[in-house]
Amino acid sequence: MAYKTNKPSKAKWSGIIFAATFLAFPILQFIVFYLGVNVKSWISAFQPEFGEEFSLINFRLFFIELKDPLNAMSSTIKNTFITFGVYDFISLPLCVFFSYVLYKKVAASSFFRVVFYFPSLLSIVALALVFYFIVDVKGPIALEFNSIGLNYPSPFGREGSAFAWIMVFCVWSGFGYSIVLFSGSIARLPVEIFESAKIEGCSMAREFFTIVVPLLAPTISTLFILNFAAAFGMWAPVQLLTAGGYKSSTIGYFIYSQAKAGNYKYPSAIGLLVSVIVVPVVLGLRALSSKFFEEDTF
Repeated sequence: MAYKTNKPSKAKWSGIIFAATFLAFPILQFIVFYLGVNVKSWISAFQPEFGEEFSLINFRLFFIELKDPLNAMSSTIKNTFITFGVYDFISLPLCVFFSYVLYKKVAASSFFRVVFYFPSLLSIVALALVFYFIVDVKGPIALEFNSIGLNYPSPFGREGSAFAWIMVFCVWSGFGYSIVLFSGSIARLPVEIFESAKIEGCSMAREFFTIVVPLLAPTISTLFILNFAAAFGMWAPVQLLTAGGYKSSTIGYFIYSQAKAGNYKYPSAIGLLVSVIVVPVVLGLRALSSKFFEEDTF
């Protein structure tokens, strides 16, 4: 009596070899450029600045600086959480609202479409230069103030205003990406829903808050989580506009500036602490999002 063998066929082996070859390079990249770099950084976090023995000095130093009101670390942490607040509670709602306005094609929607999409067409370096020259003391805004006899204070040369203007830049520069996502989500919503709302005499405000926002909840929650994580890594606008001056630094910029100066062990410890805080929060938010908001099938 003949028995069937479970040996893979030649076609199956060809598929396995093809998949292994296709995945080999990205897996190698992940091992070398992610695991390799991060494992070394995790080890460095537990080493003193001069030496390679195991130590918690970097973590102790962080908490000492955090408790010192005269140290810049307290303002750095504060700015990081302000960034999270601006990203998720100012920029995100504005993007949802303006996406709906563009979808409804209200007056001047074409003009606003250009204004909102323009930042996504330029690199962040070029965009920061454009923004800097517009709002600087020699820019067109300052000239208009001076022409009517009003004093225009330096936006990036004072504590308080420097970081505030960085936040304005972050909101403006983030419009393009987010509005593209929300516009696509709104465009996928069934037209019958809006037609029914129109027949029922639903106003734009009611339609926005009772129909659009609930249906966009999965997309909003996803961007909320991404913005939370991005707030802890934000550094490029700070570098380009103020270079961390006038108490405008963030955790992301502090780690970048320390590493750029050749100090890797202390920022590695801070990065590890941030990961320990951010990763569980992100996973928790994702779990809550999956529980309360079902993905749309439109």
